[in-house]
Amino acid sequence: MTATVERGWRTRRLLPAALDAPRLARRTIARAGELAHYPDLRFAAQLLASELVANGVRHAGGVSDRHLVLTLECDEETLHVEVRDPGPGFDVLGRVGVHHLRGERVRGLVLLDALADRWGFRRGDGFVVWFELDLVPGRRPWRGREPVPRPVGATQRPPGTSESTSPAW
Repeated sequence: MTATVERGWRTRRLLPAALDAPRLARRTIARAGELAHYPDLRFAAQLLASELVANGVRHAGGVSDRHLVLTLECDEETLHVEVRDPGPGFDVLGRVGVHHLRGERVRGLVLLDALADRWGFRRGDGFVVWFELDLVPGRRPWRGREPVPRPVGATQRPPGTSESTSPAW
């Protein structure tokens, strides 16, 4: 059975730049009934949106009168999510590139890069980070870490050992 999504819906929500904003973003996505046929994508969208909203709250500097804007757009093929914060933004690509060297906290961006089909950012009226998830029928559902299947007849050896004890020259 192939699920179809209502063509061309859009939702916008103003979120306070406060600690409960990621929860409100997840709730907004959970209430998008059109995503009921895609629980794996809804989960990924909630995870990524809450990461982006948390970043927006952090970069808004804790000023309570500032707000973030969460926008969801969906058509038959794609869910587009963006988070706009009032801050000037930061060098997103530079942070992703050097996070291992400096031990910086950019796990949200690493998740974004791993789970989103497309993502990006733009500056203008605030700073916007967006991502897209393709609504592909038959897409492999995400079930967390799964073991890699072993070939039939393969035996388990300790790392760094080989089948033969003699040199292979």
